[in-house]
Amino acid sequence: MQLAKAHSAFVIAAISTTAKADFARAQGADAVIDLSAIDPAEDLRASVGALSGGRGADVVIDNLGSPVFEACLRSLARSGRIVVVGFAGGPPASLRTNYLLIKNLTATGLHWSDYRDDQPALVRSVQEEIFALWQAGKLHPPVTAAYRLDQAVRPLRHLAERRALGKFVLLTERYQGRVRAEP
Repeated sequence: MQLAKAHSAFVIAAISTTAKADFARAQGADAVIDLSAIDPAEDLRASVGALSGGRGADVVIDNLGSPVFEACLRSLARSGRIVVVGFAGGPPASLRTNYLLIKNLTATGLHWSDYRDDQPALVRSVQEEIFALWQAGKLHPPVTAAYRLDQAVRPLRHLAERRALGKFVLLTERYQGRVRAEP
């Protein structure tokens, strides 16, 4: 969200619980759609349409997978793009290509390590841009908590239970005195 906002995008965050709404807004979301309060298959397209003046979303970053993927695909504007980055909400979705054809959509996946391995110069350039935005005060990575390495199970539990907000940092002995770790 912060990267999108740094590039002047209007950001709509789809969240899974009402507890995540304030966090999404703090990260730059202009609007929030609570997926637990609607039937995404029936209502997501209309919700996005209402927030975008009927246009739909230009880009959807999908980290949930099935069953929300198809609803996100239907919420795209003409010539929109959906980028799959994960499957936190369920199994990978099946793609109904008629949506791609009818609305001239693009569906793609983003697997970061492929870029790191195959296009290191591009990754270096993108990382430089991200660090420049951070140095300019446009990015504020939300660190929820720092844990000693021997406490790694705690943040993993938060992730598994879908309670994670922000980033967790695992500290080696060298850095334990520099960042506050959870007791």
